[in-house]
Amino acid sequence: MNVQRSWLLDIRLLFLGGVLFGIGLGLAAGWLLWPVTYYDTDLYDLHPRYQDELVVMAGALNALEGDTALARQLLAQVSSPSVPRSPEAIVVDVTERYIARGAPTEDIDYLVRLAKALNAVTTPMQPFLNDPGP
Repeated sequence: MNVQRSWLLDIRLLFLGGVLFGIGLGLAAGWLLWPVTYYDTDLYDLHPRYQDELVVMAGALNALEGDTALARQLLAQVSSPSVPRSPEAIVVDVTERYIARGAPTEDIDYLVRLAKALNAVTTPMQPFLNDPGP
């Protein structure tokens, strides 16, 4: 009985060692030998949530630097070539969604100021126009 028990213990150890070795080999291959590399990616390939954050950053850039042309260039890169949208349409879309969901006031202020600089103010943005902003 003792001999059979040690044989089972050895099989379990071999199996566990093989699993750990396989996991280690897979991680080494994925991280060291063939890591994922990204190339030729554009801003319109970002997840929509991150695109929205980029639009807010463009609004902050416009508010802090006063460079509407640079913000417009950044927004043009968010628009997909297959479904092009103007920078004004992008700002209006993001701003109205932020207002509807009750996003942080600072973000909404940046977006409304950018919409005003782009002459794209809509009715939902009107209450935020009188705020002095940051």
